[in-house]
Amino acid sequence: MAKKRVIRKKTQKKSIVRRPKKKTTTKKKVVKPKKAKAKPKQYIKVSINSKHSKFVEVGKRVQEGEVQWSRYVVEGNIGYHYYLILKK
Repeated sequence: MAKKRVIRKKTQKKSIVRRPKKKTTTKKKVVKPKKAKAKPKQYIKVSINSKHSKFVEVGKRVQEGEVQWSRYVVEGNIGYHYYLILKK
């Protein structure tokens, strides 16, 4: 018995559809939150050479909660106490 020959059908070439390449280098934009502008703070500046009555007045305001001691600064040869104004 002889083997049967297998006959292949001729097929047409399929057209190749080329897809556009995806860009792999696209960077995402980073959106930074905007910083809120700080309100200018108001200070009371009291020098060391001030009269005693000035220190007493500021001391009362500190006790009442109107102002708060912030920092001590030396400008030249004179020292200054800075008090932050909390209430108006």
